[in-house]
Amino acid sequence: MQRQRADSAEEDVHSDLVISLTQAVLGGTAKVKGIYEDHLLTIPSGTQSHERFRLSGKGIKRVHSSGYGDHYVHIKIAIPRRLTKEQKALVAAFAETETVTGGTVNGTTSAGKDKRTVADDPDDVLLRIRQALSSKSAAAPQPPPAAAPSQTAGSSEETKEAKTEPKKETKKGTKKGTKAETETGTETGAKTETDTTKTKSKRGG
Repeated sequence: MQRQRADSAEEDVHSDLVISLTQAVLGGTAKVKGIYEDHLLTIPSGTQSHERFRLSGKGIKRVHSSGYGDHYVHIKIAIPRRLTKEQKALVAAFAETETVTGGTVNGTTSAGKDKRTVADDPDDVLLRIRQALSSKSAAAPQPPPAAAPSQTAGSSEETKEAKTEPKKETKKGTKKGTKAETETGTETGAKTETDTTKTKSKRGG
């Protein structure tokens, strides 16, 4: 449903567009009747009543200058006055899941902090909706166990230690080993050979 009106000051056009509750909540598209042609308006999810959309250059042709005015679309949401028992149960199920912001909802009672519950369900339609929602949530994939990352972290630490320890041993072994070989092999050996030479020279003399 759409009603158009022209702006007396400019070449702009304003029209009211009535959309459904589901279009406003979930989003969708709606046809807008224009001055020269129809337009397909994209409705974002969560659109509020009296929200305004601008169709640039889709208004009336300017008389004293080039170009066209704009077309402004004003949203109005149609709330259904009559619901089937299935539709009413779906809305009641939504009322149980939404966060309470104040006030009351007919047919519901308080169920703790920020929660509501519906007691009147003569045809068990709401009960079946609850069971369907609970079965879907139970069948949802579970996150991986928390122990898995710790095992991976532990194995990585062990790997780091295994890589680090040989380097430390090599450094210690190389430095100490080199000094030990130098001191024993060169200095001590040189002293032994000199003492032996001196002993021989004394005997010969």
